[in-house]
Amino acid sequence: MIRSDGPVFAVISLDDWWVMSATRYLANEALRDAGLNFKANELYGPERTDTPFWTTNLVPSGDGYEVHLLRAGVATEVLSLNEWAELSATTWAVDDAVEVAYGLSEYGSNIEEVREALKHEEGFEEEEK
Repeated sequence: MIRSDGPVFAVISLDDWWVMSATRYLANEALRDAGLNFKANELYGPERTDTPFWTTNLVPSGDGYEVHLLRAGVATEVLSLNEWAELSATTWAVDDAVEVAYGLSEYGSNIEEVREALKHEEGFEEEEK
């Protein structure tokens, strides 16, 4: 287990933050808790094709998870899932996912219904290709 005695600082792009398993896990939990039938990966456009520099692994630990923060595949820090959830970037990402899903829910109760309702909207079809 990697653990430092002081604060760890890293510059992580928002694009990388969104694809981290820990962030998506928490966003999906928040969406479910809010009664929204959406997944985080459905809300923000097509999947990335490049390999993110920063990633996370969720590792079972007791009744919960540890979040292993990896830089280019090498573990740099281990946090509890609660610690990860309290990070300002994670809080923002989770809140944003719920807000976006609430906005989309006026068009349907899941992403398929939303796509069907919006397929004739200007620019929507081009984004899907």
